[in-house]
Amino acid sequence: MKRGRCKRPKNRPYVESQVRPHKAGRDCDFSSDLLDKPVDAAYGPYADHFPEAQHKYGPFAPIRAEIARLKDEKDKTQDKAR
Repeated sequence: MKRGRCKRPKNRPYVESQVRPHKAGRDCDFSSDLLDKPVDAAYGPYADHFPEAQHKYGPFAPIRAEIARLKDEKDKTQDKAR
């Protein structure tokens, strides 16, 4: 008995050729504070000015430094409000 082959794009492993589920409402994740969002989150919005590709692939050190600066700035403004 001859087995048929699955139809998938050439040169792509089976797992990569499958449709991946997408979570609805990702733009609302971390909506209370974007500074708490992981630096390697693959989807926006972001609290900083770095592009989505850098959030996916790096380098992450500049992103972490900017997030730390923004958190310090936020803490200073909250302290002044008290």
